[in-house]
Formats: sequence, structure tokens, C-alpha cells
Amino acid sequence: MRIGRKISWALADKATFLVYGLIFRILQIRSLPPEEFGLYALFEAAFIFLFVIADHLALAPAIKFGSDLQERPRVNFLSIIVYATCTLGFAMLLFLLRSPLSVLLNEPRFLTVAAFFPPYIALTIPRMYLLSIQQRDLYMHRIFAANLVWMGTMAGVTLILLFSDHLHTFEDMMLIVYSGSIASSAHLLWLSRSQLQFSRKGKLKLREFLSFSGFLAGGGIFSTLLLRLDTYIVQMFFSTATTGIYQSAKTLFRLFESPTHAVGSVFFPAISKVAHAQDYDQLRSLTQRSLTAHFWVSLFGAIVAIATAPYVIGFLLPAKYALAIPFFQVLALAGCVLPLTLQIFILIAIGKTNILFRYIIIAVVIGLSTLLLAGIFQCPTCIPLGTVLYHTTIALLTSRFLHRSLRFPLFFFLNIRNIFQSATTAASGVPRAKP
Repeated sequence: MRIGRKISWALADKATFLVYGLIFRILQIRSLPPEEFGLYALFEAAFIFLFVIADHLALAPAIKFGSDLQERPRVNFLSIIVYATCTLGFAMLLFLLRSPLSVLLNEPRFLTVAAFFPPYIALTIPRMYLLSIQQRDLYMHRIFAANLVWMGTMAGVTLILLFSDHLHTFEDMMLIVYSGSIASSAHLLWLSRSQLQFSRKGKLKLREFLSFSGFLAGGGIFSTLLLRLDTYIVQMFFSTATTGIYQSAKTLFRLFESPTHAVGSVFFPAISKVAHAQDYDQLRSLTQRSLTAHFWVSLFGAIVAIATAPYVIGFLLPAKYALAIPFFQVLALAGCVLPLTLQIFILIAIGKTNILFRYIIIAVVIGLSTLLLAGIFQCPTCIPLGTVLYHTTIALLTSRFLHRSLRFPLFFFLNIRNIFQSATTAASGVPRAKP
């Protein structure tokens, strides 16, 4: 599989996200008042919420069922229909509900946020759908190129606006993200032209497609309520400025999220093939080697981030964003357990999405309750605890399941020797186990 090379491309891809996030997004934040960046945070949260659901509903099944090359045109057809219907339908719903949402959030300019949403979704559908096609075939170098075009375009427009002193409002941010989506979608359409095979003929039924993705989409809705729509809850209890400052801390938290997403983008397709072959010894070995290394790197990173946050964030952001320091320090605690949350992909690969759905509900209830209590008692620095407890709960519950069902060592990630073990050595002497 050349997993090492694939992960290298994925890490390079996420490195571009970090460069954009830590340089150009920081430049944007420095130029925008917290209230204006807060409006953008509401826009971005709605976008991510929508595409997480659509990813689970249409794109994850496209990766799983697309492993059968004969069925791939049929899978492509079903996935694009489900994907476009879901995304455009939600975008129009948000637009129609813009007035009551504006009142609920106590933010009159949410009407402007909602107006920008449907056109942006239409422009972004090709980009998001075709990225999943590349991920399915593990063409990580193409994903890197596509995201480089996307972020390179946004970086260029950002610099133009900064040098012309025109980056001060939410509308200016929309010009940046619109430009990136148009360029990236066009590039991916050209890059994926040989993979765009669609057919209504095939054995896969829509009911089977949706039955697999239903629990995933449900779990996506619940998890995203906390991880992405937390900005809306913050907006309800606090101010748009506080929402913007909290979003700036979440931007810095991508130092932990981006490497985890990079590993996950390769880890899921790899274990899907192994699970399809029912080689659970190899599945166990691959998981232990991949996640142990990621855990130790993340743990070290979290310690350094917490210790240096007052100095680094104080240098990067202006004084009006000072509250971002405690926000980020609390969020960094979640960085320690993020690698272990990748175990959810194992449950998906072996078809245990119903169990995963239950785990996500439990984690969301715990995290959401914490977030609401922070709002009720007006404790802004407690806001990130909801995210920390969510990730911790997911990590604990999935570890417990894999230990009981697939005989994974309960604390395998603490054994640093797993990083250097070969697949043969790791599997030797371990009886096969089936879920």
C-alpha cells in the first residue's frame, strides 16, 4: 500500500493548512475586529456542520462501497445525487430561516451571513465531492495539489486586500473564500476527469447505501452540534466579539486537528481494505503502529502549547483577542486524546456504525451539557471544556469496545515499541478475533 508515502503526502497537505491557518488566517484575524470575525465564525460553522453531515451521508459510503470497482459507477451516481440534495437543501433551509435565527442569535447581520450561504455551497460541491473521490483511491498527491490551489488562491486574495487596506469586514472575508472555492472546484474537475464515471446500473441499492450512512449521518449531526455549532451556542449566551475570539482559539487548535485529519485520511481507506478482507490481525497491527506514534507526538505538542500559549498568542494576535489564550490552553488538553478518536474509523470499517452512533450521543450529551453550563453561569473560559470532554469520552468508549471485541490491548498507545514493530511481529501469537 505504501502507507508511509501516502501519509507523507497527507501530512504535506495538512502542512499547507497549517501554513494558511497560522499565517494568512492570523493576518485576517489581526485585520478584522472580533465582531466581524465572529460573523465569519458563524458562517464557517454552518458550512462545516453541513459538509460533515453530507460527508457521512454520501462520501463515506462512496469510499466504502467504491472498493468494488465494478460497482463504482453506480456508487458515484448515488453519492453525487445524495450529496447535492443534502447540501443544497440545507443551504436553502438556512436561507429561509434567516430571520428567526437572527433574532435567536441576537445578531441582525446574520441575515447577511445567510444570504451568502446558498451560492457558496453550490460553488463548493464539486470541490468537496471530488476530494472524496481522490481520497478513495488514495491519490494523496492530488489532494495536496487541489488544496494548494484552494489555499493559494485565498492567500493571494488576502494579500491583495491587506496591501490595499480593504480587509476589515465580513464581506471582505467572503470575497476571499469565494475566490478559493471557484479556483479549487475548477482545478479538481479537470484533475478528476478520468474518474468521473456514473451509471444508474448496478447491484447496490439506494436503501443499502443509506442504511450504512444513516447512523454515520446521525452521529455527524450530534458530534457537529458540539464541535462546530458550539459557536452558535457561544453566540446565544455571549457576544459576537466573544464568538470571534473563541473562533480564533479554535483556529490555533488546528495545530492538533490538522495532523489528526491527515493520519485519518489515510488510515480509514487503509483499514477499510484490511477489514474487508477480514484480516483482523493486520487491522490490529496497523492501528497500533499508526496511533501510538501519533499519540506521543500529540502529547508532547500539547505540553509545549499550553506552556508557551501566553507568549505565542500574545505575539500573534492583538490585545483585543487576549481571551484566546485561556481558550486555547483548555482546547490543547483535547490534543492529547485526538489520536485515539481515530478508532471510530475501525468501527465504521467493520460495520458497527450503530454502536458508534450511541457513543457519539453519549459524548455529545456530556460535552453539550458542559458548554450550556458555561453559558448559564457566564464562565467564558469554561467554554472549551465541552470539546475536551467530548473527545475524551469518544476515546474511552471506542478503546473499551476494541479491547472487548477485537482484543486490542487497552493501553496500546502507551507502548512506544508499537511504533517500531513490524506487521508480522505485531500479529504473531495473537489469535484472530472477529467482531
